Order: sequence, then C-alpha cells, then structure tokens
Amino acid sequence: MKKLFFVAMALLALSSCKKPKAADDVDSVDLSPIAKQWTYVSDNSESSPEIIDFSLQGGKMTYVSNSWQDYPDATYLVHSGNVAPYTGQKVNDEYHLEVKESWGTVKYVFSAVTDKSAKLRIKSADYPEYGGTLTLPEKVVKVAESPLFYIGFEKGFRTQGLSGLPSSLEAFKKLAGKGSLPLVLLDAEGKPEDYEGKDVSGKIVSVLHPHYLDGPIDYSVSQKVATAAAKGAVAIVINVKTSYPLSMEEYNEFPVGKEEIPVAIWHYTGAGLSTPVDGGTYKLNIQ
Repeated sequence: MKKLFFVAMALLALSSCKKPKAADDVDSVDLSPIAKQWTYVSDNSESSPEIIDFSLQGGKMTYVSNSWQDYPDATYLVHSGNVAPYTGQKVNDEYHLEVKESWGTVKYVFSAVTDKSAKLRIKSADYPEYGGTLTLPEKVVKVAESPLFYIGFEKGFRTQGLSGLPSSLEAFKKLAGKGSLPLVLLDAEGKPEDYEGKDVSGKIVSVLHPHYLDGPIDYSVSQKVATAAAKGAVAIVINVKTSYPLSMEEYNEFPVGKEEIPVAIWHYTGAGLSTPVDGGTYKLNIQ
C-alpha cells in the first residue's frame, strides 16, 4: 500500500508541474483575419504596391512578397519570404506576431483589422519601424509551393538571405559545418573566360543570371554551374538581378538534382552589374 501511495503522489507531483497554457499562446489566438493575401502600400509614397501573402500554419509564418504591377497573372514560387517560428498575441484590437529569423526577432503588428483592410507596422532591433496599409487585392496572385530553402549569408552583423535548390540542401549543410567561406564575385555570366585572374578553388562564386544581361542568352544556368565546378568552386550563387520571385519557367532552367555543386539564388533590385554581396568571408546559416 505504501508503495502505491508513493507512486500516486509522484504522479500527482508531475501533473502539477505541467505548465498551463497561456491565454496568448499562438494556438489560442485566432489569426485567420490576417492570414490572407493583401495588397500592401508602404507609408513611403515612392514605393510601389506589393502583394503580401501571409500563411500561418503549424506554428510557422510564411511571408511571400511579390511585385504585381508588371506580372499580375504570373505564377510564382514561394521562396522570397521567410518561413520561421512565430508566437502570436491579441493585444486589445491589435494582432502581434513575433517571428524568429536567423538574424534576430521581427515583430509584425496588425491594427485596424477588418475583413478588407488593415494597418501593418514592422519592428526589429536592426531597422527603424516602418509599415503601411493592407487591402484585399483586385486579383489574387498565383503562388506555387516550392521546396526551396533559406540560406543566410552572414558577415559580422549583416545577413543576406538567399534561396537554395532543394537538391542542394545536404551539400549546403556540409559547407555550413565547415565554418566561414570566401566568396568571389565575377560580375559576369560565368563563362570560362570570366574566370581569368580569379581563384575560386574551395570558394563560393557569384555569377549573373542571363535573363537580366543585355544581348542574347548564350550561356545557360547549367553551363554556369558546370564551369564553376570545373574551376574548383564549392558552391555557386546565381544573381537573377531582380526583386521578383522566379517564375516556374525560370525555375525550370535550373539543374535541380543534376547540379555538380550546390546552387543558391539571389534576387537583387538595381541597375548595372551590381552583385548581392561585397566579397569577403561569409558564414552560412541554413533554415
């Protein structure tokens, strides 16, 4: 009897140690009013409208931002946003989401939420608060799911986010385990002659996507990857030189599952042959 008594007391003690669920835990807050596709207009009047698609599932937030003015009927891959754990709260009439990124925590605050509009404020430790107005778009942008994953290129306090081909994930994980790696910028298509005077052996190399160079496209993505591998590079960054997510047609040009070295994709907005990063040594953070 004494043995049974002590067992019962032990079970009672364990059950009493179980932490009660807080009222503001993410799964106790109805976030459906903000989990939709919006047209976002920044408070900065110079900014163009964007489509922002919030998907809140399984304790993670997927944020997809697509330019929609030029390509309203395009189908995009989900890889330009973030997929990160979040915690949610309802504070008075505001929805607060804290999202843990690789480089820090970002707070999204939705206020004045109706079934057709909302205000959005975005805060982080590294940047001033900014935001704008959300309304329902005139036309829903088609978004295709993609297994592309996030790679943070970290140098000091600076992080630049790139996307990796799904078949390159394990190879990038191995590279990340080696510590920091040097990055060589070609500011060119990545043809054999572009490597003259450049030592890329054991390094990551960055080249430009052919779609955003003047003149004919005469060197494919697959050729760029094969040439970089032949030159001794351990990975390649394809700079597509635009803020738009890749279309399905563009994505299909990449040698998924056939790449000789792991492939990352960078989206850049700007003129000229600007590159995503300024060289030097980077640490990889894989999500």
